[in-house]
Amino acid sequence: MDVLVKPPVRAAGGLVTRPSPSDRPEVLLVYRARRDDWTFPKGKLRPGEDDQTCAMREVEEETGLRCELGPELSTTTYMTRSGRRKLVRYWAMRPVAGVAAPRNEVDAIRWVELGTAAILLTYSRDRAVLAGFARLRLARAAVRRAARRRPDIRSSAGRPVGVDARAGSRRGRARSGVRVR
Repeated sequence: MDVLVKPPVRAAGGLVTRPSPSDRPEVLLVYRARRDDWTFPKGKLRPGEDDQTCAMREVEEETGLRCELGPELSTTTYMTRSGRRKLVRYWAMRPVAGVAAPRNEVDAIRWVELGTAAILLTYSRDRAVLAGFARLRLARAAVRRAARRRPDIRSSAGRPVGVDARAGSRRGRARSGVRVR
């Protein structure tokens, strides 16, 4: 007897960040009352849709924010309530337009600093994605510090790390094209 194994449900989402008034990063969490959980905005892929497009669409549908993609973060896999395996890919994101507000299946949203997010998140798999994001931020900060001490370090674009068209701005340095893996 052959056993039919269904492919995993594919989904994508985003860890949306902004600087807080104290210049610390804040992440956007969504609350879904019907599941009684705090999580990141995410949703299922539509037929023919790629993962990145799905992630941006779902974030906008659930939060009202249009975002630009940053680096890809962790992928999570878990079993749904119906017993199917679900695979969710996440990206770091930064809002570029819109006003954050709960929409669709989302009942509330909260901007919180990373430590508070780790406490509020319902699922350990989401805390793992958050931890990966925090490690990425630390690694990028270390590269920027090293570049200030060693101006001969170059980005993949051939510029000194931390320098771009807006050389003096901190945000400009953060978008310099440095890849840290």
